[in-house]
Amino acid sequence: MYKWKSPKPRCYIGVDICSSSVKLVEVCVSNEQPYIQAYGVASLPHDAMEGSSIKDIDAVAHTIRRVLTECHFTAKKATIALPDSLTISRTIHVHKTLRLEEIQLLVSIEVEKYISAPIDDVYYDFDIIGGSIDNPDMLEVLIVASRIDQVVTREQALIRAELEAYAVDINSFAVERAATCLKRKDAKVNNKYITAIINLGIEHTTYHLLLGTKHMFSHEVAFGGKHLMKSVWEKHKMGEVGDTHKILTTIPPHDFIQPLKEMLIPHIQNGLQFFNLYTRYSHINKIFLTGDLGSTFNLAKDIQEQLSIQTRLASPLQQVEKSKRICAKHFQFHEPLLFTACGLALKHFMSNSLR
Repeated sequence: MYKWKSPKPRCYIGVDICSSSVKLVEVCVSNEQPYIQAYGVASLPHDAMEGSSIKDIDAVAHTIRRVLTECHFTAKKATIALPDSLTISRTIHVHKTLRLEEIQLLVSIEVEKYISAPIDDVYYDFDIIGGSIDNPDMLEVLIVASRIDQVVTREQALIRAELEAYAVDINSFAVERAATCLKRKDAKVNNKYITAIINLGIEHTTYHLLLGTKHMFSHEVAFGGKHLMKSVWEKHKMGEVGDTHKILTTIPPHDFIQPLKEMLIPHIQNGLQFFNLYTRYSHINKIFLTGDLGSTFNLAKDIQEQLSIQTRLASPLQQVEKSKRICAKHFQFHEPLLFTACGLALKHFMSNSLR
C-alpha cells in the first residue's frame, strides 16, 4: 500500500538588524500549523553599524552566521527589513482605468518628489491595495522606496551569511503583522481601538500607532538604553562610560533601576504626546512594549501605574508551538525583543502584498 508522505514544512527566517544587535526567528508551517523552529540574539561589534545603516557587511554577516549555527536554524530563506527612517511610504490615488504601465509611471514620478537621488539609485515598489473608500472610481496604491545602497547592504549581509534574501520589508509593516497576532487574542479590538507599540532599543526608541490592526504612524527618537546607562554612570561619577554589565555589577540595584525608570517613563510620556500633535488620535487604549528594554525591570507595571494606560509585554507568538530545542520560559523572556523579527518571519504566511 502507498504511504502518503507528510508535506515538507515551509520555513522562513525573520532577520532584524538593529544598531547594536541582530535578532533572528525561524517560523515553520506544517499541516497549516505554525511553530517556532529556532531563535537567537547576538550583539554586533561596536563599529558594524553607523546609525541605522550597515557599515561593515562582513561583521554583520559573521554575527548572523554565528546565530544560525549556535541556535540550530534550518531554513535558508530570510526576510530582512529597512528602518522606516531610511524609507518613504506613501499611499496615492489613481483612476481605476489606468493600465499597470501608467500606474508605474505615476509611481516613479511620486518617488522622485520625496527622494533626492537619481531614480536609477532608488529601489521602489508598489502595491494596489484596492478601491478607494471615498471615490469608487479611484484605486489606492501603496508606494515604498529607499536608496538602493541601503537595500543592497542588507541583502549582502544575508548572502554572506549563506542565506537567501527572499524579501526586503519595512519595519512598520513587520510591526503591523506581529501586532495582528497580538490582537487575535484580544476580543476588544475593533477598527476604533488604538494601540501604541513602543520599541525600547539601545540607541533609539520607536513609537508605532495602530488603529485596529492597521499601522497608522511611527516616530523614532534618538534615546535608548545607551543614553540611560550613560546618565546613571555619570550620576555615580564612575569616569568614562562603560558597558551595561559593569554598571549592573557595580551599582546597587535600587540605585540603578529606580533612576532608570524615573528617566525613561517621562520620555515615553513625551513620545506618546507626539501622537496627539501629529495625528487626530488622542486616546490610547493599550501599550505593548518591545525591544531590548521591553522585558527589563518590570517596566510595564510602572508605565501602567503612572500613565493610567493598560501596558503589557508584546508576545505575538505566545500560543504558537515551539521546537523541543527551545526552552519556553527563555523564549517568553526574549519574545518582546524578537517582535520585529517575528513579523518578518510571518510575512510569507500572512500576506503576499507589500504589507
